Amino acid sequence: MHLHTERDRYNCADPDASRQIIYMLNRAHPAERIVFAMLKKYSVSVFLMLACSIAHAEPQQLALFGTPLKGATREQLRAVFKAHGLVPLSEDSQRLGDSYDPSSVLQGATLLLVGYTANGKFAAASYKLPSFMDNDQVTRVIATVSQKYGTPSSRSGDASQGPVEAVWNFPGGMQIRVARDWPDTTTYLFYSDPVAYASMKAQISAGKHKAIQEKAAAQDGAF
Repeated sequence: MHLHTERDRYNCADPDASRQIIYMLNRAHPAERIVFAMLKKYSVSVFLMLACSIAHAEPQQLALFGTPLKGATREQLRAVFKAHGLVPLSEDSQRLGDSYDPSSVLQGATLLLVGYTANGKFAAASYKLPSFMDNDQVTRVIATVSQKYGTPSSRSGDASQGPVEAVWNFPGGMQIRVARDWPDTTTYLFYSDPVAYASMKAQISAGKHKAIQEKAAAQDGAF
């Protein structure tokens, strides 16, 4: 039996089927590898059909507590956080951000900040994981995220010293970023919709500029 014939029968669009199969096996859970091995042993046709379908499956969406973040609303995420026991430190709809105590859901985290655009759409969320002279903390956080989402799309820095950053890219332009500055070894786990985040920052900047102008106008008669 010719692999290329079987691949064409199941319309696997990638011309290098073996590369796709190896990629999947490297990323698969050990239990999934056993299933793949059994399928390959007993039916090359079935194995290739499954391999092709997985290779062209819908990419994984970025989510928090199972809720996709792209386009999520403030009300929606507040309900999700409440359902999962996060303690709100601040939920003020007059501001563009809420804050929570995430210690009950993420070990080592002391603060979760969630930012929204002016129309209440998700922009960014950031977990703070404080540490003192723990150079390996960022490596552990990157490894934890990698277990769920795979190898980072990009990674830079040396964990033994200096800033470190790892980035995962998702459909819709969504991102996860794990970052550490230096010499502070505190690590941040950052979820974002870069377009919405840029809009949120612009709105914050515009608000600050307006506040300065209003303050100057109020004091105009004093000098």
